[in-house]
Amino acid sequence: MKNLTIKQLAVYEFIRAKIVGGIPPTRQDICDKFGYKSINSAELMIKAIIKKGYLLHVPGISRGLRLP
Repeated sequence: MKNLTIKQLAVYEFIRAKIVGGIPPTRQDICDKFGYKSINSAELMIKAIIKKGYLLHVPGISRGLRLP
């Protein structure tokens, strides 16, 4: 978790908790939790976390976020 920013870490922990709980969050869930006005803001945050290797994205699947 060393290379995540504070905001990325907060979003990652939220996503991780949802995945462990059974269902990954939607982009809208992330917007609602963190006060983002645009789904694109949530998407950019997710992409940054994926790029750093803390999440995996399964293309073509709704809520396609997975833990590596």
